[in-house]
Amino acid sequence: RASLSGGSPVVLKNKLIRLRSLFKFATDNVEGVGQIKFGTGLELPTKRELRRHRARQPKPLLTPEDFRNLWDAANVRLRAWIGLGLFAGLYASDLSQLCHGHIVGEFLDFPRPKTAISRRCWLPQVVRDAIKAATVKGKSDELMFRTATGKQLLTDNPDGSRIDKVANAFSILKRGIGFDRAGAGFKALRHTARTVIDACGDQPAADLFMGHTSGHISEAYRHELSDDRLRTLGEYLQRWAWPETA
Repeated sequence: RASLSGGSPVVLKNKLIRLRSLFKFATDNVEGVGQIKFGTGLELPTKRELRRHRARQPKPLLTPEDFRNLWDAANVRLRAWIGLGLFAGLYASDLSQLCHGHIVGEFLDFPRPKTAISRRCWLPQVVRDAIKAATVKGKSDELMFRTATGKQLLTDNPDGSRIDKVANAFSILKRGIGFDRAGAGFKALRHTARTVIDACGDQPAADLFMGHTSGHISEAYRHELSDDRLRTLGEYLQRWAWPETA
């Protein structure tokens, strides 16, 4: 545990969870191995430690001016990514797995890859135009975005390193316009989207937009949510980004 604790409590927690999973796998699957006790040495960071760490971090949020500056300076391809980052709440990992069939008409319908939780949102015309300009038509199950060599935008190497074309391009864009505020990486688009749409007061629609689940019993009884409610969120975001569209 001491050798793993060089980073933040969040990074340490993720490392410990992966390490502890090895013990659980051995306990559940290796013949002759009983319950493995690793004692307190591999205890996860406490919720208090995680909260204190989070409180010290800069908020991953953008202002409307920040967004417009990034949008205006972006090339065709990066503009599509930024639009999907804000108006669909997509991370780089989502963009890497986004297929043509996930966008039909005005709506994106793309369950979150890591959780399979439903996610649906309305895309304004300006974002759809950006996507059209940055992509070529493909089959519904074909990836929408690839690197110049045909690889996925985000790949994990055997040595544990990661190649993230989205983050790299976003960093270059930020440097180009002199925008270097801490915490304002590509993920800030998703954090900003949720923060902004919460002002609409429609949590079920916001959860579907984000691919979140509250765990409330109402989710077991709610089988549909109108696209008009999702369009309301998207239009609210659009007015936040470009007030002149109000």
